[in-house]
Amino acid sequence: MRRTLIIVLAAGLLAALSASTAPAQELKVAFVDFQRVQTEYADFQFAQTEFDKDVEQWKEELAGLEEEIIQTEAEYEKQKLLLSEDKRTERETEITNKKIQYQQLSTQILGPGGRADTRQKALLEGILKKVNDAMALVASRENYAVIFEKAALAYAQEKLDVTDKILQELERMQ
Repeated sequence: MRRTLIIVLAAGLLAALSASTAPAQELKVAFVDFQRVQTEYADFQFAQTEFDKDVEQWKEELAGLEEEIIQTEAEYEKQKLLLSEDKRTERETEITNKKIQYQQLSTQILGPGGRADTRQKALLEGILKKVNDAMALVASRENYAVIFEKAALAYAQEKLDVTDKILQELERMQ
């Protein structure tokens, strides 16, 4: 669905650009393989490594709380028959509160707008700006009217691929 929408939008953009250019002027288009840029550009690799470290810490934090819940439940089950009604209610409330705490922490970390989203956006913001700047430089230098993302294209000739040029420009920008 999304891919179809992107293709339709791209076709509309091409039609609009074609109509707005002079008949004698050639419309130059290209595409970039963003997956390849992510794989080969060192800044992306560094950001992914940093993000993976953060995720691992968050998983450990959640696992610790989960283990605490399991232990508390196991202790309660062993002592349940020996506890007074008030103590049983107190322990059940404690377990419920720990489960709520776990859910809240999980949402704070992994939920929309959570720590993971915020961290990923912070790590990628500067990198994406550099990639966009590199694309703009290549487009300007080579007179490309449009540079598409390869994943959004149904078909394109390989000679229209400017990924290498963009990667070279990113290296020059270091």
